[in-house]
Amino acid sequence: MRHGYAESPSYRSDDFFRALTIEGNQLAYKAARGLLTIIPHLDRIVTSPIKRARQTAEIFGEVYQF
Repeated sequence: MRHGYAESPSYRSDDFFRALTIEGNQLAYKAARGLLTIIPHLDRIVTSPIKRARQTAEIFGEVYQF
C-alpha cells in the first residue's frame, strides 16, 4: 500500500523527510482499521525507510498490535 497524504514537496527540501499531514495520519488510521476488518492478521509489515512510509507503517503496527 502507499503511504498517507504527506507534506507538500516544497515544504521540505529533502523528499526523504516529508511527514504525513494530519489528514494523512487520520486516513492511515482509517485504512488500517478497515483492512483489519477484512484481514484480521498480518505476519509482518515491511516499509520503505522514508519518513511518511515509516509513519504509515507505525500506524498499521499500532492498529494490528505489533
